[in-house]
Amino acid sequence: MMNIFPKPSLSNRISSEFSQAVNTMREGLARNGKIIVIGVGKSENIATKIAATLNSTGAPAVVLNCQNALHGDLGIMAEGDTVLALSYSGEITKVFLTKTCHWKLTNSATMTFAATVKMLRKDEAVLRKWTATTHPQSFWMFMELREAGRSLVNPLPGFATHGENKWLCPLVDWSSVAYDETRK
Repeated sequence: MMNIFPKPSLSNRISSEFSQAVNTMREGLARNGKIIVIGVGKSENIATKIAATLNSTGAPAVVLNCQNALHGDLGIMAEGDTVLALSYSGEITKVFLTKTCHWKLTNSATMTFAATVKMLRKDEAVLRKWTATTHPQSFWMFMELREAGRSLVNPLPGFATHGENKWLCPLVDWSSVAYDETRK
């Protein structure tokens, strides 16, 4: 049977990042870890298929629902595990642990965020660019700001990203955070 639609060479479609991801998973499996696959929305559906395929080849894998992870399911993670995070939008989810709480790196705050006046002035052109229409585009605004080295974080657990004191994360001494920011 002749294929009238020749497929491009696989080597032309796989980047070095793909090879690096495969090697990272292999190293984790060699340490007797499992592969934890995460995604949100359609990416979670794909994560489920990838985990099933990995399991069928003998590589232990589980799907971690991101919403449930925030409510206790992080307990499935153990030393030596490898996380394969899928994203179609390009948003990267990173969680940082400090002494007082967890922080999630995010790209969207529905335009409710806190920043120093100094930072607002530095980023004024970007802020104006993405808020010039009737509907602000906070996701794309923070994607552009990330390219400029800025980060937006939300506290976990936290009630909201609002700047009103009654809604701030109760585990953080916000007055010392604000003081440290003004000293930069």
